[in-house]
Amino acid sequence: LYMNKIAEEAPDLNMLMFVDEAARGECMISRRFGCSGRCTHCAIQRWFVWGMQYSIIPAITLNGIIAYNIVEGTVDAERFLKFLKEQVMPFTNPYPSPCSILIMDNFHIHHGEEVHKLVENDHHKCYGLRLNVMGLQYLTLDE
Repeated sequence: LYMNKIAEEAPDLNMLMFVDEAARGECMISRRFGCSGRCTHCAIQRWFVWGMQYSIIPAITLNGIIAYNIVEGTVDAERFLKFLKEQVMPFTNPYPSPCSILIMDNFHIHHGEEVHKLVENDHHKCYGLRLNVMGLQYLTLDE
């Protein structure tokens, strides 16, 4: 259903831009269990190794990554909005041109009022999972 709705609006795959976040930190490589020799118990277990976390926000098209930002810590609404405004929106074009449809998941920072305004003001289409606004249009794709 999700892909069918996108296909209706984007007959050319070059129209699509995808934005999402990913994070990596030392605590993510921790293991609860250790290794030991055969028939012996593990002597040392590490539950957490706290360290620095890094997050990346890429904007990806059919041609590859067109913009990205790597930040120390997590991506909040303010960082996401700044990334959209400064690094993604300059690459967008009026619908139905290439890079005219922005697709993001339903993470709460993607759906703030500021994101709505930014997208609407640029008069493009933008598809998320829960939004339905005209302009740089948000569609409800989880119906």
